[in-house]
Amino acid sequence: MLFVLLLTGCWDRTEVNDVAFVMSSAIDKEGKQYRTTIQIALPGQLGGNKGGGGGTSGEKGYFIDSKTGETLRQSNSLQQKGISRKLNFSHRRTLLIGEDFAREGIESIMDTLARVPQNRLTVLVIVTKGPAGKLLATNTTLEMFSAEAIRELAYRSMKSPRILKNTINTLLTEGIDVVLPVAEIIKANTTKGVKSEQTIRINGLAAFSKNKLAGFLNGDETTGVLLAMNEAVEPEISVEAPEGKGLITVKFPQYLSIVTPIFEEDQIRFRVKVRVRGTVLENASNYELANSEQIDALEEKLKEAIEQDINQGIRKLQAFHSDPIGFGLSLHQKNRSVWERVKGDWVNIFPTVAYEVHADVKVENAGGVIKPFGREEKDLE
Repeated sequence: MLFVLLLTGCWDRTEVNDVAFVMSSAIDKEGKQYRTTIQIALPGQLGGNKGGGGGTSGEKGYFIDSKTGETLRQSNSLQQKGISRKLNFSHRRTLLIGEDFAREGIESIMDTLARVPQNRLTVLVIVTKGPAGKLLATNTTLEMFSAEAIRELAYRSMKSPRILKNTINTLLTEGIDVVLPVAEIIKANTTKGVKSEQTIRINGLAAFSKNKLAGFLNGDETTGVLLAMNEAVEPEISVEAPEGKGLITVKFPQYLSIVTPIFEEDQIRFRVKVRVRGTVLENASNYELANSEQIDALEEKLKEAIEQDINQGIRKLQAFHSDPIGFGLSLHQKNRSVWERVKGDWVNIFPTVAYEVHADVKVENAGGVIKPFGREEKDLE
């Protein structure tokens, strides 16, 4: 009973009404100034009854604030001075980095975030085409917050979403560069006669070289690089039918990619071997998948397509002097002495290294319909 008298109770409590929860941050570079944009949740707009509770009102469920400063921390401090509630970053879900900022290097962001314990290491890091702040102000139809829409899209873009912790670890690891998903604003496709609205999509990858944005990967290049990294999420590939006309689409829920350095005298080359197992999703051709020979012909087509995608992606990375696949890391793991000799100039050596790509493709499931549905017998190949 005497010890109870020594308890302090809730002397350091903070009321919810005194806190502004930041859902997402966007960082841009404007000349010599840093612009920080934050999206703050409005508790009064999160329920069905608009207005009232939480002391906030308005139509949207969030508030956007943007300030510039000479440093990132200074811009955050200026934001706090203009907001009546204490900014809380422990619920931040996404961190958007503008293209101009990313090209100058992302070390300063990582330093600022790593020093403050309140910052979550699970926040998703995403690069934007153009200014990042514009994405936070974009309305999304299915989600109340644009931050939530970006978060869901980022989680589906790679097997291991690029969170802050992984990004920092990659920055500190020898022989591998950072690669991040890219977000952009597009016009949503609607039916004819209906006004198009802006929306957000994840499109491609941002490749870094020495922690600076070197360039973007798009389309098939993205698919090839993600396959080589073991980061593609059930990729789907469409190829022309071995005979006849039309496309066949195959999904690959299972695959494994291995990068192996090969040493020949004083030369180093690499082998990228990808083992994929697929399922036919659609046969929009007049090609019949009735026997093993026809399946083998389709597998050969898929093999060529996968090897081409990976080759395109690696060539683009070499042009960027960026190694997110980890050729250097595999060399470091297999032969430490050779890596110690080349690591100082790896950023210039990597674009010149020779490599070969081999894909082992098996179509294990052609679907329940062997013949193209609705095709007459005389039209089949």
